[in-house]
Amino acid sequence: MLILRYLRFIVTILGVLCCITPLFAQFSANVQGTVLDPSKSAVGNATVTLLNTATSVSQETKTDTGGNYRFVSLAPGPYTISIQAPGFAKTVVPFELKTSQNLDIPIALTLSSTATSIEVTGAPPLINTADSRNQQTLQTQELASLPLPGRNMMTLVTLAPGVT
Repeated sequence: MLILRYLRFIVTILGVLCCITPLFAQFSANVQGTVLDPSKSAVGNATVTLLNTATSVSQETKTDTGGNYRFVSLAPGPYTISIQAPGFAKTVVPFELKTSQNLDIPIALTLSSTATSIEVTGAPPLINTADSRNQQTLQTQELASLPLPGRNMMTLVTLAPGVT
């Protein structure tokens, strides 16, 4: 009787396990491809980001030396794949992945444009080019501290440039 009970228990456990196993969802869709430059050469060490636009789940990988990338066990749905590499413009490719699909997406990168800008900042010029007058106002204390021979202020006027 005891053996029959154990046998029944084991059969029940096995029955439950057999029913649960099909419930585990396994995704079998894959995305792979090659990243190429404009001359059709492979771009190694490029950053490849895969984004499921329906769930906002993303994965990231780097291309190998042959420019190859691969994402495995993906759920079906809408995706975008974006590639970034130094010296190249960022490339984004949208696509739809179906169940058990093995999708090959080769991506050709374009060179990024480089822009050079020069910004010059500095103090305003010491010469006022809008006014051609030559004048300067000196305060009394400044005049008194100047080393003028005989303290004659007319001597100061003759020291100005252009005065004869």
